[in-house]
This record gives sequence, structure tokens and C-alpha cells, in this order.
Amino acid sequence: MLKTPLTKSMLRTTDNYIKALEKAGLKTVWDMLKFFPRDYEDRTQVLDTFSLINLKEKNTILVTLLSLETTRTGWNKLLTKAIIEDKNGFLAEAVWFNRKYLASQLKVYTGKKILLSGKVKYNYWKVSFSSPEPETDLSKIQGWIVPIYSDAQYILGRWVESKMWNLEKYITEIPENLPEHLLKKYKFMSRKEAFHKVHFQKNSHDLDAAKIRLAYEELYEINYKAISEKHKRFDESEGKSPAIPLDADYVKDIFTHIPFELTGGQKVALFQVLKDMEKNHSMQRLLEWDVGTWKTIVSLIATIHAIKMSE
Repeated sequence: MLKTPLTKSMLRTTDNYIKALEKAGLKTVWDMLKFFPRDYEDRTQVLDTFSLINLKEKNTILVTLLSLETTRTGWNKLLTKAIIEDKNGFLAEAVWFNRKYLASQLKVYTGKKILLSGKVKYNYWKVSFSSPEPETDLSKIQGWIVPIYSDAQYILGRWVESKMWNLEKYITEIPENLPEHLLKKYKFMSRKEAFHKVHFQKNSHDLDAAKIRLAYEELYEINYKAISEKHKRFDESEGKSPAIPLDADYVKDIFTHIPFELTGGQKVALFQVLKDMEKNHSMQRLLEWDVGTWKTIVSLIATIHAIKMSE
């Protein structure tokens, strides 16, 4: 079910949108579900006056769109600027760069109320929103957290957010990929629940828990793949290296010819290297220390021991 290709009937859209999604690499249900939001709007507190704005955080505010114009800058960037008004009649501006279809989509809402979410600056006695996320559907003032998706092949993130609801039922098909003991140890939610919280969250606590679970999953997969590759290379190298037995007395004799005492860490590293050399597998070890910690002496002793034992 997760590999089911996206269709216009499934998303209730047109062939042009399906083709655009394919160009963006979103071909199946699974591709869409893995297209996580890039940010979130906290609509648990929707403002209606500029005086309540917090300059250090993102703000979501209900405003009236008074005017909208698009021009080209001296660097040939597309600049869209809007004049907005709060409920008390105070004015501010909102600015976007290179948002090709934004002006045409917002133009029809001139004189109407819209939501803007983003960081706010106050310079030269003027309140300015820099690239805020607009929302024209006021029914979405639900008092919860709203996902913000990146644009995909000129398809606006708001469109993606609206269509994601059509795929909610497929989340139940997502298989678990973490061992049961890890789920219990770290009290993780299931993978299905994490995907659901990321796309259809209601509060920040659930969202944070879902992010942690999915982040751990990603790191787990990276490490699992790396360790599996390491074991595979180890198995394939069997018989390709001569086994060199460890002669502890000879190593101690080498120590007597060194004009200083090796540190505990150097001795441990040397022992691990020499034990690896007892196997008839290629060694897969990285000797890593800071500059000046005498990694060379560890390598030198291991080399002298190997030459002696191979005679």
C-alpha cells in the first residue's frame, strides 16, 4: 500500500499536479509521507495586534491585507511587498523574495483578513515581516500547531499540507523498524504514531516526542548499516592476512628501549592492535588521538612486533 503511486483521484487534484510531484521525487504514498514539514506554526496563540508581537520568536497574527505589489530588484530578484493592518488600524509590511506565484494567489484577498506567521523585525520605526507564511483559510485558526511544508517543484507547501490529509489512512501500514527492547528502554512511541504526530500534531509535547523518535531511528539505521558493512568486510577478508601471535615478553622488551613510559591509553591501544593482528582477517581499526600524543610510537611498536614474529 505504501508503494502505491500517487493519483489525481487519491489526492483529489489534477494531472499537472501529479506530474509536478513526480518531478519533485514524490511518486508514491511513501514518498509523500516521508516529506516531513520543514517547520511548524504555533497557532495556540494567534495575535491580532502588532503591539503583542515578540521580536525574539515567530508570531502568528490575524491581519487585513490592504495592498500587494510585485517588482524586480536591482539584482533581478522578484520582490513582493504587502501592506497589512491589525485590528487597531496600525500598519506594517510583509516582504517576500522569489515567491513566483504568491502575488497572484494573495491578490484576491486584498481587503480581507489573512494569517501571517514568521519572524518580525522593527527597524526605522516600522514593523516588518520577512518571508512570513500566509494562510488565507481562516477556518484553520484551530488553536493547535500547524505543519509548514517546503514548496515542491513550484507546488506551494500549503497545497501539500492540505493534501496530506488524504494519505492519513496509509500511516497504519508503516512497519516498525526499531527493536522492541529499544522501544521499551527509551519509551518511544511507535513508528506509526510518530509519523502521525509529525504530520497531524496537536501540541508541542507530542511533536517533540515524535521528532526524537524519528531522529533516533535515522541514526540507528545509519549505524546499523555501517556496522553491518564492517562485519561484511571482516568476513570477506578471512584468510587474506597472516595471523601474528602476540608475544607479550617481546613487547615488554621493546618498552625497555623506549626513553619514556607509555601512557595507559597508549598501552590499551597497542594491546587492541596486537590482538587484532592475531586474527587471519584484515584489521579494521582507526588509531585516533590529538596531535602530539604519540600515535606513531604505538604504530612503530606494532610494526616491530610484526616483523619479529614473521621471521
